[in-house]
Amino acid sequence: MAKVGVFGRRPDRQSRELVESLNRIEPGSARFFPTHLNGRPPASLSEEALIWDGEDLTGLDTAVVRGFTFEYPVVPRARMDQDWSLWQIHHVQDQQKYSFLFSVYAELARRGVILCNAADAHALSFMKFEQLQRLRRAGLHVAEMICTNDAHRAETFSAGRETVLWRPATGRGAWQLCLEKQRRHLFVDGAPPVMLADTIRGPLIRAYVFAGRSLMAFKLGFPACRPLETLEVFLQVELPIAVETALRKVADVLGVRWAMVSLVQEEMSGHAWIYDVDVDPHYDCLPEPLRGALQERLARCLLGREVETAVISDTPLERQSILLRRMLRVLFDMEASKYAATSASNAGQTERS
Repeated sequence: MAKVGVFGRRPDRQSRELVESLNRIEPGSARFFPTHLNGRPPASLSEEALIWDGEDLTGLDTAVVRGFTFEYPVVPRARMDQDWSLWQIHHVQDQQKYSFLFSVYAELARRGVILCNAADAHALSFMKFEQLQRLRRAGLHVAEMICTNDAHRAETFSAGRETVLWRPATGRGAWQLCLEKQRRHLFVDGAPPVMLADTIRGPLIRAYVFAGRSLMAFKLGFPACRPLETLEVFLQVELPIAVETALRKVADVLGVRWAMVSLVQEEMSGHAWIYDVDVDPHYDCLPEPLRGALQERLARCLLGREVETAVISDTPLERQSILLRRMLRVLFDMEASKYAATSASNAGQTERS
């Protein structure tokens, strides 16, 4: 029986349900290992074993790594509510936790456990510009882009382009339109560099990939403000052979097994233009039944079972926005109506006088 360990900072919904799916398919096949590391680290190493909370991790076939975010090695996070001595201590503690987990995952890989994904793949994913440039150097289609905080260079790049996209250069972030007012605030001395990219004409596709094989792919629709307010609209699609080939090459070049690839399928040529590769993908945002089906397929892949990847819904499925956004919209409408009524009343009094 295959043994799978799911490592994460806490048993969030996605981790918890993945473990449940694995154990439903093969009872006793999966266990969650918390990595918040409060107090003494729960692992010990010997020549024969790597023990974590009493279990030998070298008995695992696969380890799913979640929430392993890269930490800046030098600059600590700003904490205005603490004095500098505590700030330094907590920063060092964070670095020690990261170093400890990196060592555990590296040792698991050295001892033959398959990681989804390895620690160095997570670190590279944090450095998004380098990750995408590595794909470009391997011959994959990646939109022309720069990484800068220089206003002149950003203006030169944007000149002659109808639309330009931007996103943070590190960590997890979404591409969005770069307007003139954003350029004025983003590209200033002392600001962190951001990425600018050309736009490719074609549908935006999000593909969830395991070992280079697409488990599920969606054509995304933009958010809408019509009642009820919605976020993404998901239409499940079959990918052409050229796109599937590109996804396999992405997995090979970056050394990743489980990932979400965001791409644009160019209208004219059909080429897959890669814009993002997330090596710790979240799928909680997917509407049912898509989320449940993707999780089942992932679990079967982790256990080495046969997986059916056919389209299960040929109609667009919408994800409603969170309640808070809708309530804020109502409040803004109420405020606008109130001030509009006040303005009208004041105008009437002025005319009478």
